Amino acid sequence: MPAAKAEQIANRIKELPPLPLVVQKLLQVVGDEKSSAKDLTQALEADQALTGKVLKLVNSSFYGFSGKISTLSRAVVILGYSAIRNLAMGLAAYDALKKMKSTIDWNLFWSHSITCAGGSLGVAKRLKYSDPEEAFIAGLLHDLGFFVLSLVCPDEFKQFMTSDYRRDLERENELFGANHAEIGMRLLEHWKLPESLCRVARFHHSSKHTTSEEEPLISIVRLADIIASVKGNFFIEIAAKEMVAESLGTAGLSIADCTKLLAEIDRHVENTRAFLQVADGDGTLHSSDLKGNEIATVAVVSSVKERQEWMQALLQSFGHHVVAASTLSPDAQDRQTVNLAILDAMGLKEEPMVKLAFLLRSKNIPVAILHEDTEHELDVPADLLGFPEISFFFTQADIARFLKGTV
Repeated sequence: MPAAKAEQIANRIKELPPLPLVVQKLLQVVGDEKSSAKDLTQALEADQALTGKVLKLVNSSFYGFSGKISTLSRAVVILGYSAIRNLAMGLAAYDALKKMKSTIDWNLFWSHSITCAGGSLGVAKRLKYSDPEEAFIAGLLHDLGFFVLSLVCPDEFKQFMTSDYRRDLERENELFGANHAEIGMRLLEHWKLPESLCRVARFHHSSKHTTSEEEPLISIVRLADIIASVKGNFFIEIAAKEMVAESLGTAGLSIADCTKLLAEIDRHVENTRAFLQVADGDGTLHSSDLKGNEIATVAVVSSVKERQEWMQALLQSFGHHVVAASTLSPDAQDRQTVNLAILDAMGLKEEPMVKLAFLLRSKNIPVAILHEDTEHELDVPADLLGFPEISFFFTQADIARFLKGTV
């Protein structure tokens, strides 16, 4: 049965319409060392609708230029060949997908995609990657295999997405005879997009490729995908903490670097919304549906500065208010209503942590024990084994479950 589904998926991809000819022409022009800015401009001007969107995007908050760029030739000079090509590819791909009758949750899909795209752009710039716009588009298109699955196997895909059973590549192979990474690569190949983008789609879950310094684009998108998953907009389950640590190590980033990166990514993601607003001409996508969960007040208790700052940055990136541990004291002058307290098993001594946990429980304040660091689990005091635990790389969905009392 899975083999039959895999064949059905492969055949359906072959039937999908190609991207506009202008995209193929742009790829040819950019790949030709003898081409000029005039050649690129002429190629893009063959599609006036796409030209208009590119100009609108260039003048949006996505780039934030202070002056008006009124001509395509000027945009090409300022942004360069690669940036224009990548923007055109992204806009054309979005338009092609919007015309297909898919049952996928459109807002959830693009919420994850733009978070990964913005994250890829942020990581690429921090690592001084040579083509940040390529990283942006790679992040935007990395999960298109999910779109195809929803198109070809709508009932099975809905069941996969709503089931409490695990969501990973192995499970996808069991249900569909293929997984979204393989399928996404096939779609991008069908569209004749650059090999670098096809390889990102295929290998962004492969530890062999995401931890290899030979293909930095895959590593960049993988790290951004993890951050997008942490921020709560995800289709597949978040990577194991070991792979998170590997991804950070491959990128040469520490937890402190990642903490700073969170704020940068939030800015990039906000600007990325401008990309989708331009791409989504008729308002199919509702920006209000791309927002996060309810806002809460969370107290973080740890004596390790780096860990405390990571948790604060992560919670703030979810939109939550973070308060100091001192607000939990009965004598605190700045005492506030706290919806959740996170106690760090690594950053606190056993006796005071146990006392604080039971004090908070007596006041009906939910408590989560942070039980691991980036590489291994920590020993939680026996007295606290009845308290729910939370991972160091906790997600927005994890916090939502604590706030709803479902943990």
